[in-house]
Amino acid sequence: MAIAWAVTINKVTVFGDQRISYCTLVSPASCSYTTGGDSITPAQVGLDVIDFANLNLAIVTSGMTTAYAANFTPGTGSAAGKLQLFTTTAATAPLAELGSSSSAAESYTIVGEFRGV
Repeated sequence: MAIAWAVTINKVTVFGDQRISYCTLVSPASCSYTTGGDSITPAQVGLDVIDFANLNLAIVTSGMTTAYAANFTPGTGSAAGKLQLFTTTAATAPLAELGSSSSAAESYTIVGEFRGV
C-alpha cells in the first residue's frame, strides 16, 4: 500500500512564467513504501502541472549506518508524479530504492519546492 502523504502548502509565488509552491510533506508514523514511488498530484501541491521539484530529505540515522534520500519525478502534463525514497544499510554503501512494502517505523518529513503552472 502506498504512503498517504499529508501535504501542507506553505507558500505559492510566481517567478517568470512558473508558479512555485513550497510544501511540507509528512508520512504517517507507520507506513509501507511501494517500489517505484508514491503518487503526488499537481493539485496536492497547488499546481496544474509539476515541471520540477527540489526536495530536501536527507536523513542519516543516529547510528550513522542508514541514510535516506528522496527524489521526485514529475508526471507528463497534469498526471501525478512519483516520490521515491532511497536508502543504504551500510555507511559506505550506495543508495538504492526502498523495496516494496518496506515498513517505516517513524514519520518522514520532506520540505519541497515544486515548480510548474
